[in-house]
Amino acid sequence: MQYIQGIRFSKQFSEEICKVMRSWKKFCRYTVSEKQKYVYNEDRYSDAGYEIKVSNQMMDRKENFHVNLRQYSRLVEVQSSNNHEFIDRIPGIMRHLEPIIIEYAGKVERETGISGLIQEVLSSKPYWTIRYLHYLHQQNKENPDEPKKQIILAKSHIDKHGFTVHLSETEAGVEILSPDERVWQPITIDRRNIGYIMDGAQIQLRTENRKKAVVHRVVSGLNRERYSLVCFVPLIRTAMYNKSKYGSIQSCSGLVTYDLGFTEFRSYFSSVQPSRVDTQSDDNV
Repeated sequence: MQYIQGIRFSKQFSEEICKVMRSWKKFCRYTVSEKQKYVYNEDRYSDAGYEIKVSNQMMDRKENFHVNLRQYSRLVEVQSSNNHEFIDRIPGIMRHLEPIIIEYAGKVERETGISGLIQEVLSSKPYWTIRYLHYLHQQNKENPDEPKKQIILAKSHIDKHGFTVHLSETEAGVEILSPDERVWQPITIDRRNIGYIMDGAQIQLRTENRKKAVVHRVVSGLNRERYSLVCFVPLIRTAMYNKSKYGSIQSCSGLVTYDLGFTEFRSYFSSVQPSRVDTQSDDNV
């Protein structure tokens, strides 16, 4: 069973992706105080707004911006004279993504024998979250003229959602831990309108271990920046990873494996009351 599903984009969708990526790069040059006007709000299934993470360590020094239809209007209202295409074009991006996401959900249903996944991802559409990511400039202070040394930008982890659609990256860097050989293998987005889908924790839970969340990390050379664009697809009728009990999933070493039995894997999740999940979006798309 495949752990990475390649996808091909239409020419129109590829052009949209290029436009929002250019806009995101431009936004990254704004002052931090200007960017932080887009306050980062987090809830059970989606986050939205600007966030920056900078520490004294080399790992995970980044800024990101999350946008979804549920909080789209709030983010648009923050804009004054500076309209940003990477925000404004989100409804169009979601329209292009919908058939891709539906097709993949159907594939999972056929492969695993589960039912109702297509309907669940459609009900979750207000929570589909576009993530613009910028890994900040990393410099080797001991030898700033040594750009070839590779560093880990994001340590090994699994994504907490149903699955992640990888849309764009300015350079290679994503590596997956192969389930068979247990070695790191690079994954590259081809510039010829190609992306890929990676299974997350909720798919593993939903399929009772018949599909496994992909263990992955991000690496890069020193003295380089890295921009990328993904879409997280949560499943609002499926339990979510219990962050309040176990902390950030990126720091949960117990899940960085393909060997957990289903009972143990399931213990990392909290229950959900479907009737209390808001499926209304801010945008009538």
